[in-house]
Amino acid sequence: MPEYLRALIVILVLSTVVFAFAKAPACAIAMAPSDFERRRNLWFAITLTAFLAHNFWVYIVAVAVLLFFTLSREQNKLAMFFFLLFAVPPIPNQITGLSIINYLFTIDYIRLLALTVLLPAFLSLRNQSNIEPFGRLIPDKLIVGYVILIFLLDLRADTFTDALRRGAFYGFTDIFLPYYVASRSLKNLQGFRDALMAFVVAALVLSLIGAFEFAKHWLLYAPLDQALRGIPNLLGHYLERGMGSGLLRAQASIRDPIALGYVIVVATGFFFYLRKSVPNLMAWNFGMALLVMGLIAPVSRGPWVGAAAMFLVFLVTGPSAGRSFTKLGLLGVVILPILLATPAGETISH
Repeated sequence: MPEYLRALIVILVLSTVVFAFAKAPACAIAMAPSDFERRRNLWFAITLTAFLAHNFWVYIVAVAVLLFFTLSREQNKLAMFFFLLFAVPPIPNQITGLSIINYLFTIDYIRLLALTVLLPAFLSLRNQSNIEPFGRLIPDKLIVGYVILIFLLDLRADTFTDALRRGAFYGFTDIFLPYYVASRSLKNLQGFRDALMAFVVAALVLSLIGAFEFAKHWLLYAPLDQALRGIPNLLGHYLERGMGSGLLRAQASIRDPIALGYVIVVATGFFFYLRKSVPNLMAWNFGMALLVMGLIAPVSRGPWVGAAAMFLVFLVTGPSAGRSFTKLGLLGVVILPILLATPAGETISH
């Protein structure tokens, strides 16, 4: 059996386990069961299409059609975007310019999501009278300034066409659309919870896949390049922490261990906020343990520092901050020397 089919089977099994576990906690307060089921089924359909299409453009068109026919039933477009964001890696390819220009733009899965999910949401929101017009808020101005800065920096280092493509078009699809939809579409607490829980569920799937990759020393999404574009996997994506340590740095569908770690950090912060939205304490603890596994799997120290800082902020802003800090300090005094004395601690420190 080809490696990509074996990888697909493992991904489907692991994701099925996570979705089965996550449905009840996610739908307790934050998410409607019908929304969860529709997004889950779409996640499976997109994953199957990516691994079985055997052609990049067939995959792109098929996923676009799936998103188009599902979008009309989705009330919270941002939650849908978050739920599907990490379904498959953002493998890029260029759309030809038909001999007029070199190419129009580069398309990948995340940009496809932005164009098929966030762009319709943007067009709908900007015509609603109760939506704050863009440009009145300070963050609006900062976003515009950032996009302009990218364009000017690209203009210095590249041609006008490439600068326009990267600074203007990519700035619009990759930066402006997520910001605008996130800042304008979440009009109530229920919608906010729904979006955050969707991100957490997506990160839980990443966490279990990352933990599997770390344990089995097998990057599950590495064969997808060959399945879609015929590019053989030359093990170039395999990264280890420390020479000869055998500690594979998991990547899941993110394709980068550091980025995977930061995604899990963000999801962990969201999950702390959603604690009261999950009435079952055991389910919340299990979900948090899975996120911690996902945070460990990339073996990336930057995300660990970010997670520690976030946890400290959580303690400071929570009840009984002094007592919590004391317990945390005592725990660190006991655990840190033991960890540093082990081979794993020595490997991680290098």
